[in-house]
Amino acid sequence: MPTTRYFKSPEQLASGTSQNQDVTKSLVTSIIVDYKTDPEAAAECIPPHLNPNAEGLVRATLSNVDVQLGAMNFEFGAVNVAIPCDHEGEQGSYCLHMYMNQETPVVAGREIYGEPKKIADIDFQRLDRDVTFTATRHFCPFIQFKGQIVGDALPVTTTQYPMFVYKAFPSIDGKGFEWPPRLNRLKIENEQKELYRMEGELVLNESPLDPIADLPVREIVGIYFEVGTAKSTGEFIKEVDGDALAGYFHQRNDDLDALLGG
Repeated sequence: MPTTRYFKSPEQLASGTSQNQDVTKSLVTSIIVDYKTDPEAAAECIPPHLNPNAEGLVRATLSNVDVQLGAMNFEFGAVNVAIPCDHEGEQGSYCLHMYMNQETPVVAGREIYGEPKKIADIDFQRLDRDVTFTATRHFCPFIQFKGQIVGDALPVTTTQYPMFVYKAFPSIDGKGFEWPPRLNRLKIENEQKELYRMEGELVLNESPLDPIADLPVREIVGIYFEVGTAKSTGEFIKEVDGDALAGYFHQRNDDLDALLGG
């Protein structure tokens, strides 16, 4: 058996949990905001391998996640901004932004699945039916929500939906990618425990590094407060052309030109 924790035997790797997609299940409390933005703006965010929706629909999911990992659990805040789209007729969504306030899920999500995760300060507060949420990076509160749960509980269900992400690594010489990027499918299963309608306001503030303000809220389609368990798995779809993806992938890392005012 290894004497240090820097090496694992093949047997230890096979029995480990870090790469086992079926181990973790999360209890997720979410504010779900479906809204319409300018259709041409939403379409411009979608890589050419996917087909954007015609209405400019965007979904912002603002969450507190309690990950149950065997006898251990840990909590973190999360943001997922996704644009409904389709891939060769399969309806799903393109993951535009993901933010979390814990390093572990950010690193694992980026390196294993290809999720566009970044670390952000997240504050999720609930007092009875009043709910607030703020996501902040580099001292800029770029996503804010304030609202109230209204009415009686709605019927709950179990949903399964795909979300499309790209897994790629920029080249060490700064030119293109190390190898052809991969389009992956995340299969997300969500078992609702509670579901309510909400009223409230989603504010998308200007930020040079997180330009969600480029997709302004033109019309609220629906706001919901949801509690449920979620589990996701991932699978490879196909390799894609790096030149075609480059103009969309640059947001994966903070834009230094934007920091310098360029």
